[in-house]
Amino acid sequence: MIQLNSGYSINESQFPLLNSTSNIINETIESIVNRLMIDNWRTTVNFSAYFKSCAPSFCTYQYTQHHSFTYVILTVVGIFGGPITALKFSVPIAVRIFRTMKTGRNPTSPGLRRQIRMFFVSYNLFFKINSNELQLRVQRQMTWFYLSIFTMTCTIVFLSLALRLHVNVVSVSSPSLTDYHKLETITSLQCSCSRLAIRYSSFLSMEPPTYHQVCSSDFVSQRWILHMFSTNMNPPNTSLNYIEPWPHLFDFRSIATYQFRLLASFCDLINSTVTAALEQLVSQDFVSALLLPEFQFISQITSLFEQLKQSTASTFLASLRLIRAHMHNDALMTMPSSNWQFIDMNATEFTKVHTKPVLYGEPTANCSCALTPLCVQPARIDGNVILPGLMVGCFPLESLLQSTLELLYNQTLVDFISNSNNATFKALVSGTQDQPNVTTVESMLSELMVEQWKTITNLTSYADYYAQCSPSFCSYTYISRQDLLASITSLIAFIGGFSVGARIAMPFLIRFVQLIKRRRMRVHSAVPEY
Repeated sequence: MIQLNSGYSINESQFPLLNSTSNIINETIESIVNRLMIDNWRTTVNFSAYFKSCAPSFCTYQYTQHHSFTYVILTVVGIFGGPITALKFSVPIAVRIFRTMKTGRNPTSPGLRRQIRMFFVSYNLFFKINSNELQLRVQRQMTWFYLSIFTMTCTIVFLSLALRLHVNVVSVSSPSLTDYHKLETITSLQCSCSRLAIRYSSFLSMEPPTYHQVCSSDFVSQRWILHMFSTNMNPPNTSLNYIEPWPHLFDFRSIATYQFRLLASFCDLINSTVTAALEQLVSQDFVSALLLPEFQFISQITSLFEQLKQSTASTFLASLRLIRAHMHNDALMTMPSSNWQFIDMNATEFTKVHTKPVLYGEPTANCSCALTPLCVQPARIDGNVILPGLMVGCFPLESLLQSTLELLYNQTLVDFISNSNNATFKALVSGTQDQPNVTTVESMLSELMVEQWKTITNLTSYADYYAQCSPSFCSYTYISRQDLLASITSLIAFIGGFSVGARIAMPFLIRFVQLIKRRRMRVHSAVPEY
């Protein structure tokens, strides 16, 4: 049992104490909220699920390997066998032509054409000593059949070698940026970065954007805010002896100080929010295993920058919506009593004081601050002078969001509301991008009060990114046909092996053909004639 100072006792097992080893005992609630009340983050990485979602269509890899000893031997034999076979064909023909040319002057010798014809008719690659006439004829048939098969096969092989497409891989080791620019037009170019993660700050310099000119104008200065407070000629009536709304509620001077203070706060808050977002971005890492081409690099950084702008604006507006909802739902009464008013109840000491909502909307005043915080109406001065673009309403925040800055572009009106004839406060300057009569402050906040962001090409350095990536090598592929010399070399190597095999197989093939022919002749001779 635990005895409390108040005299009450509770069962320890019913209400267990916090674990003092998990947290700091004297840690403040603010500190706990700042870390989102989280003690430990749990991160689970599932590579199998990632691979399944990726679903790669194909994978490629490269390797370097020497040819096997058997391949080298066969290639050498083929290279030597090819020229030998070619010489075996060409030398007899050359010798016969040489003899023919040498004996061509003899009147008794036959003509050149006849000698050439006799040479091809008697050409025999399968000649054997002591062969009879029948054997010589069979050998010559084998020769011409062999030459026909040989010629057709060599032609087909040569055309297939010459017309076949080859994929060639070219690698460049440690290319410079100049070398890369010469190769970047090749679509198949790939460069592997030596560093997988590169800090954004190494190639990206984030400069603050150009904010709306009102954030650097006199209207957000402390001098202007204090001046507007001092010129409030209708201070709030703090007595409880009234029933109707105070006339000063609809006078802009009663809330001018609050609205301009809010405007200055928005400028400061947005500036710090955008700066923090940019600093957070450049502190992160750009992860890529391959070097990105310059156009793709700029496109990816631009897309990332656009996401940053959208997420920053969304987060800011979400926080603003939460604040607006909290102010209305909690029925907080404003300092100038612009949303709720006290009701005269002949108040005495220790008397309950009741309130009633203020009504806005001209001319019927049918919008109640009890139902919606968005009730506004045009701001006036002295009850009859309407200030263009400015609104008054339930909350200075809501009326500011629905106001435009149209009046602040007019020096005459600025002097009028400030009661200054010396133009000590300068009006805003109209520009081509400004639309003061239609752009509300809420719309400006949705754009983070930014008029122009810095061009991403001026903030990034591709040379610095390339230096950080420092590709160890670049490779690319291209498709081409085999050149003539390589085709002829391959054909010669093929001839060497083919000729040996063909010479071995040719006698068996001829004998097989002759056997079939003889059987057909026997069958034909056995058929009786009628």
